Amino acid sequence: MVVRQETAYIRLKWDDKRHLYFEAEDRDKFIKTVDEAIAACRAYEYKGKFKGQFNKLISQLRNWAISRQDKVEKAFLTVRDSGLLFLVVRKSIPYDDDFENELIHLDAEVANSSSFSEIDLEVLALPNCGKDNYGSFCYPDYTVNIL
Repeated sequence: MVVRQETAYIRLKWDDKRHLYFEAEDRDKFIKTVDEAIAACRAYEYKGKFKGQFNKLISQLRNWAISRQDKVEKAFLTVRDSGLLFLVVRKSIPYDDDFENELIHLDAEVANSSSFSEIDLEVLALPNCGKDNYGSFCYPDYTVNIL
């Protein structure tokens, strides 16, 4: 079987031992088991699904933060452990029970939405502080400035 796309092709062969043989037009060759090929296809599908959900999440978080600009100084989306962290730096220092409840509601909304089934999100609000403080929660290469 030969799969053609524009001028490039991939030649695919298989045997009775559940091995797949891939050969690209440049003669690069790969051998994978059927299970490895299935896992690679699933990973590729997951990547596409995650990317779409990630972009939608950024938009939702940005809208949430913009609608609370009177209370939000800065907001970031960064990585944390095996998930994502929405980090909000408030404009004030004293604890704000109403704001914390809004943040908890946002957290529950994302966690319970089928639109974000591949997203593991945590939320955290900090009182007004400098970059040295909120920066310790952010990984510079993996942080999106939301607001």
